Amino acid sequence: MADTVLEAPEIDHYGVLGLPFRGATADVINKAYRKLARKHHPDKGGDPEIFKAVKASYDILKDDEERRAFRDEFQPWYQAQAQEAAEAAQAAEAAQAAEAAQAAEAAREAALVAQQAACAEKERVAAEEAEKVAAAARAKEASRLRRERAQEVARQVARAEEARVVAEEDARKQAEIKQCLEEARARFPSEYAVERCRLLGSSLQQIHKRLKSWEEDAVSYCLEELRIKFPSIYAVERSRLLDLSLQRIRERLTALEAAAHEEAVQEAAHAQAKKMAATAQEAKDIGRSLDEIRTKFPSAYLLDGPRLEGSSLQRIQKHLKFLERKEQEDIQHSLEEMRTKFPSAYLLEGPRLEGSSLQRIQERLETLEVAHEAAREAAQKVSAANFSISWTASRAAATMMIFCIYWCMSEYIMVPM
Repeated sequence: MADTVLEAPEIDHYGVLGLPFRGATADVINKAYRKLARKHHPDKGGDPEIFKAVKASYDILKDDEERRAFRDEFQPWYQAQAQEAAEAAQAAEAAQAAEAAQAAEAAREAALVAQQAACAEKERVAAEEAEKVAAAARAKEASRLRRERAQEVARQVARAEEARVVAEEDARKQAEIKQCLEEARARFPSEYAVERCRLLGSSLQQIHKRLKSWEEDAVSYCLEELRIKFPSIYAVERSRLLDLSLQRIRERLTALEAAAHEEAVQEAAHAQAKKMAATAQEAKDIGRSLDEIRTKFPSAYLLDGPRLEGSSLQRIQKHLKFLERKEQEDIQHSLEEMRTKFPSAYLLEGPRLEGSSLQRIQERLETLEVAHEAAREAAQKVSAANFSISWTASRAAATMMIFCIYWCMSEYIMVPM
């Protein structure tokens, strides 16, 4: 087969489209053509010659008959090309393998030489290191001895200094304890008297703690006392008072108590003056109410006046309201009696009498009763005198009697009020 000369195609249509001979289906050919057409089309700035070649190859390969004929005609050539490419690739791989083997052999030899040199250098360095370690050990031992001697001297000095500091600290603590106890005795004498024996054997920290506890209790007591006595001021100044010392809180409480005492004295004087003014005003009101009872209800005043003289204003006003209410009830009763007995007179004078006093209404009612009684007696006299007259005369007399009654009633009714 190597001696056979195979005819090559004038144009490698598969190569033009960038496709392999094997596996180039119709869809693959169409995709390759569209891609190259977009790239080499003259309207998009491509090379017209390349586009023509791509178009010509596509025209042949897109048709199944022409593609099959082209493949059948040049398939041996393509297979030969593929075999030659495979043989060339195998030869290149064999050459690369040989070169790699030579390079590996050279690298092994160089590594062996380097390893021998490294072993020699390592032995020399190890010897130098051993010498250095020995010298460092000797220097370290000498330094350790010097350091131990210096540390011993320093420890002796430190122990002496520590003893001196401890003695000074004990003296300072005893002075502070004494000062703290004096402060406790001065600030909290009652608590100090109770706990003195226990405090003498306590440490400074315990004494400070106890002093702080006493101070907190005193602050709490002062704040509670301030809250109870002056709640409004405590609500306003609470946050500021919590940051003050016990002395400042006591000073504030003392100032507030003094101000409260002064204010109480002023309020007492003002209340006394106000009470005196109220007593005078009440006396005036009592006199005015009694005068009103005496004016409006003289009969009731004659009965209840002496008893009401020593009564309170409220009781007098209550009695006055009772009399006024009773008067209104009597007025209504009198008007109702007038409306029942004398309806014609009530129709004429009822609206005018609504706002009149009880005395005036009773006087008018008595006047109407007198007129009614006089008319009734006149009618009885006329009836007795004319009892024996004939029917005609009786009729005339009756008419006259009615006229007289009407006249009498009119005279009494129309009497001006």
